[in-house]
Amino acid sequence: MKKILSLAALCGAMVITGCATESHQAMNFEQATQSITINRSNSSFKIPVAVGQFANHSDYQNGIFSDGVDRLGSQAQTILLTYLQQAGCYQVLERSNMTALKTESTISKKIKS
Repeated sequence: MKKILSLAALCGAMVITGCATESHQAMNFEQATQSITINRSNSSFKIPVAVGQFANHSDYQNGIFSDGVDRLGSQAQTILLTYLQQAGCYQVLERSNMTALKTESTISKKIKS
C-alpha cells in the first residue's frame, strides 16, 4: 500500500512540475515613415494596372481546421488595391473575379437577344 501511495505521489509531483508554462510578449512594430512621392505634373494620364487574384499558398491559415476561405490573400489584395487607388496616378483594373464577369457577360448577352 505504501508503494502505491508513494508511486501516486511521485506521479502527482511529476505532473505538477512537468506542466508547461506559457508566457507571451507583445511585439512592437514601427510605423512606416517613408512615403513614395510621385511626380503628378501630368495628372490626366493614369497608368493602367491590372491586379489579379491573390492566393495564400503557405501553410499559414491553411491547416486541417481551415474553412477554405483565403482571408490572408484577400486582405493582401485589398491593401494593394487601396494603396494604388489612393496614390491617384493609377487606373486600377481588378481582375480577381474574371470567371464571375464572364458568366455575367454571357447571361446579359442571352437576355439582350
